[in-house]
Amino acid sequence: PVCTLFFCFAFLVYCWLFSFVYTPEFDALGACWYELYETTILGLLLGTLSLAALASAFKGFNSAEFNLILVLCVAIVGAYVY
Repeated sequence: PVCTLFFCFAFLVYCWLFSFVYTPEFDALGACWYELYETTILGLLLGTLSLAALASAFKGFNSAEFNLILVLCVAIVGAYVY
């Protein structure tokens, strides 16, 4: 009960602080979003290709797992481009 009371009060205090006291020192207006998004998509694609390489090493290039992962890679690139 005491912990609940403490965190409820802390929640109200921090809501007030973030709303009225703290002001951002700078605002990039989302300029870093494009680089962040592109590198995240690149990491996702490289991770999926690594998974495809493991699937081909254990199951072979003609396995269903390998082909499904390649289709997933094409879907990722297609979603990124369009």
